[in-house]
Amino acid sequence: MKELETIRSYYKAYETKDRKTLERILVSNFQFISDYAKYRNRDEMLNEIWPAVLNNNNKLTDIEIFGNRNGFIVKYNLLTPDTVRMAEQIVFDGAKISKIEVFSEIKPKIGQP
Repeated sequence: MKELETIRSYYKAYETKDRKTLERILVSNFQFISDYAKYRNRDEMLNEIWPAVLNNNNKLTDIEIFGNRNGFIVKYNLLTPDTVRMAEQIVFDGAKISKIEVFSEIKPKIGQP
């Protein structure tokens, strides 16, 4: 399924800081929704976040992809100074990603409720 390859390419592009791949696999009117930001334009989003992408060393682990052509859910752990459990809903328009909605939960540190 080509969508699975595209999803893997999306996450790999962030890890390798490959903006060209992101521009290729996201539609121009790409929508990104999270608790921290909302974008309705791929280039606007990339222009705003790219300096932070270049300066971070965050890693993803335990990536799981569920779904089909109608939509996908991707679950993973984001390793930052704290480990954050993440889930993203990914929607396609043809062969490109058209929308991602992000859900996150900060794990409490050991000894905290």
